Amino acid sequence: MKVDLEKFAPGNVSLKYLEKRIADPNYRGDVSSQHNRWTFDDLILILVKMKKYKGDRDFLKIRTTDKSKRAQNTQDEFDFAMFCEEVKKALDKGTQDAMRKNYFPDWHRCGWIERYDKNNNSIAPYEKAQVSYVKISDEGSKLLSETSTRTDKYFIFSKGLDKMYLGIIGILIDLFRNHEIQYIDIHEFTFFVTGISSKGSYKVSRNEVVDLIKSWRLLTSLQRKEIDSYLSKTLVPSEKAIDKTYQRDFHNWINKTQQTFSLLKQTIYFEEVNHIKFSHFNRIYYLGSEIKLEEGFGRTENKKLNRSLQQKHDYFAEHSVEKKIGFELHHIVALAWAESQHDFKMLDDWRNMIYIDGYSHAQITQNNNLNTKLKSIPPSDLELIDYNSNSVLIKFLKNGLYDVKKIPTMLEYNKELRK
Repeated sequence: MKVDLEKFAPGNVSLKYLEKRIADPNYRGDVSSQHNRWTFDDLILILVKMKKYKGDRDFLKIRTTDKSKRAQNTQDEFDFAMFCEEVKKALDKGTQDAMRKNYFPDWHRCGWIERYDKNNNSIAPYEKAQVSYVKISDEGSKLLSETSTRTDKYFIFSKGLDKMYLGIIGILIDLFRNHEIQYIDIHEFTFFVTGISSKGSYKVSRNEVVDLIKSWRLLTSLQRKEIDSYLSKTLVPSEKAIDKTYQRDFHNWINKTQQTFSLLKQTIYFEEVNHIKFSHFNRIYYLGSEIKLEEGFGRTENKKLNRSLQQKHDYFAEHSVEKKIGFELHHIVALAWAESQHDFKMLDDWRNMIYIDGYSHAQITQNNNLNTKLKSIPPSDLELIDYNSNSVLIKFLKNGLYDVKKIPTMLEYNKELRK
């Protein structure tokens, strides 16, 4: 679909990009969370109820069709019906259809539950198949562990969300810490940030996203509101669309980000600040950074988690490296994989970092940050490998800046982390 955005600000780089993005059939990007709103506390309560109703068995049998198509549960779905009824009484949400079609797919993609077909064959997180059974996973059990503190559980929760969102938490942490972006609002996340992990024609690097955000912020708030209004009237559902995934639906696109923000603000890493009059201006900030509230914004909560940029500075000092345009600081084992404060401190270490070009960084992001094994390619190159032996070659000085003498230290630390 062709939209005319440059009429609002001729020559604005962000508007040129946005026009290109909307022209792509899959302009809304990757699959993310379903539409039902849920919280960390909802998740814990529902997992507790699941554990109760699976009893001594590993699996909970669920219904396989919508209530509108089959009103009554079968006998082997009785426990599932009782489980959902208890959830509804406690939370005033969680119908059998919502549980099956919204909550369970999200939590499977986060790694907290597993889903199986009628023959007890495991179903992949994004696989389209009829689900007959669910089971709490090892990661889900960590959320219920009595030995885990609430902070530990929030780290595990954050790790799961990063998995479902294909590494978005790591991307945001990098933008906030290494690219001096103080906040990201609903529009900026929707239009630009989601382009980093995309495989569409509108894919962009982190450095390009920073430039797009800066260009977007050259527009006045009135211009941004006018663009929002224009897109809401132009991007509307079409009956001619073959697949609803490709529907031009601006409200749905923004709602996708609002759902994302509602989850991100519950992680250990971010805080949301609301605009008093226009919710599409709502912002997320990185916890530990200084938040200066501007006129028209109000804080939703006040929580702090100590974050230090010292290790980032240590990397450049230890390797005697200067910052270079087009290069990005990458954590070899992703920060968002931490399951505790101790884990985060171990991962946020200069020995777990490497300064690489944006293209190499994008390759790793596309592979969901699974290239965690560091390997030396003598005399001076490095390789980042995943557990399926897919690799990204880092050639010294060409697409990786580091001190060759520090390679043994990095290799040894990487070996310890992967244990």
